This record gives sequence, structure tokens and C-alpha cells, in this order.
Amino acid sequence: PKSVRSSVKALASYLKKGPGASKSQMIMCRAIFRWITNNIAYNTKAYFSGRYGDNSAAAVLKSGLGVCAGYANLFKGLADQVELKSEVVGGYSK
Repeated sequence: PKSVRSSVKALASYLKKGPGASKSQMIMCRAIFRWITNNIAYNTKAYFSGRYGDNSAAAVLKSGLGVCAGYANLFKGLADQVELKSEVVGGYSK
């Protein structure tokens, strides 16, 4: 539902209610991954222009667009909310 896009906390709360999410960290991790891949589009225009914009978890959730860092930040923000250990590892692409 659109209401879960209001904040990272709201989305995490929604995902925690999914089947089996409270029983397994792997199921919760998969739920976060699936939600992001089904609802966030890669911002190719921003990537190729070099102007990435705001890639914070909140901004990516609100816009539905992000580059690599945006995906990672949203995953990390959701993982933190549901108490999954995760790290964002920076890097470069060609």
C-alpha cells in the first residue's frame, strides 16, 4: 500500500508483519530485498549524468528512484529498523 512509503520505519513495520518474517532473519532479509527490487527503479538518467541527487533511504523511498548507493542505503535503513545486521560497502563502477 502507498501508506508504507511514508517513512522507512512505516515500511519496516509493514514488512515485519509478512508471513514468517518474525521467525527468520533470512525471510526478513528476503522480504526487504524483494520489496526494494519490486518497487524502486534504477535511476539511469542520474547515473549517466553523474548527478546522483539525494540517495538517502528516505529520499529513495519517497521518489522510487535510486542509484547503487540509494539501493544500499534503503536496504540498510530497513535492516536497521528490523534489527538485522548489515553494512553498506562503498565502491566504484565502470
